[in-house]
Amino acid sequence: MGVIAVCCLLVVVGAAPAAGKTQAAAAGIAPAFDAYIDGHAANGDFPGVVLVSRDGRRIYQKTVGSASLPFRAPNGLDSRFLVASVTKTFTAAGIAFLQDQSRLKTDDGLELYLPGLPAAGKIKPWHLLAHQSGLDNPN
Repeated sequence: MGVIAVCCLLVVVGAAPAAGKTQAAAAGIAPAFDAYIDGHAANGDFPGVVLVSRDGRRIYQKTVGSASLPFRAPNGLDSRFLVASVTKTFTAAGIAFLQDQSRLKTDDGLELYLPGLPAAGKIKPWHLLAHQSGLDNPN
């Protein structure tokens, strides 16, 4: 459910005022963000931290829910989150970005990028995209 809330939140972020608007006008989105986030928090769909920035300036931030249910510790701006498989999307985007800039080739061995890594020559960036190790015997 948390993934759904994050995806929906990204849609709302995309609907923020156009770049031509002033920061003050952009800050007027707070009531809409509050209503959206508070609704998901009340349903138990979204405990977390939200930060929205425009042109490098923070225009909205909010923390909701608990960072630790057993200890009743509230989320804060310094809370850390386990992101699990979400990192795969960022890894793929990073690889595509670096390949577009000709800074990485998906067929190169990782020894070019991580010298000293054991068996790096057998592991290629495309293995990361395919969720494979690149090793004959991963053990």
